[in-house]
Amino acid sequence: MYANGTCCASSGKKPGSVILIETGQMEGDAMPKMKSNRAAAKRFRKTARGKIRMNHPNHGHILTKKTSKRKRRLRKTRIVNKRNEKQIRRLLPYL
Repeated sequence: MYANGTCCASSGKKPGSVILIETGQMEGDAMPKMKSNRAAAKRFRKTARGKIRMNHPNHGHILTKKTSKRKRRLRKTRIVNKRNEKQIRRLLPYL
C-alpha cells in the first residue's frame, strides 16, 4: 500500500476496486456486451456494402439425385432477403 491510498504504482486504483481486464474500465461503468447467436454467426457474413451473405440450403447431403448444374449453383453464396435481414441483425448485433 502506498501513501496515496493505491495498491500498486501502475494502475492508480484503490485496493477494493475491480478492473475488467479486457477493457481496462472499472466494473459497473459500461453496459454489458450483447451476445451474438453462435449458430447464426457461423452461417452469415457481411459484404463490403453491408448486406448479409449466406450459403444456399440443400447442398449438404443427398447430392446424387441433384443435377451438376444445380449443385454448381448451390455452391455460391446469396444475399439474404430484406424481410429476413432485420431478424438476422437482431441475432448478430456486431455484424
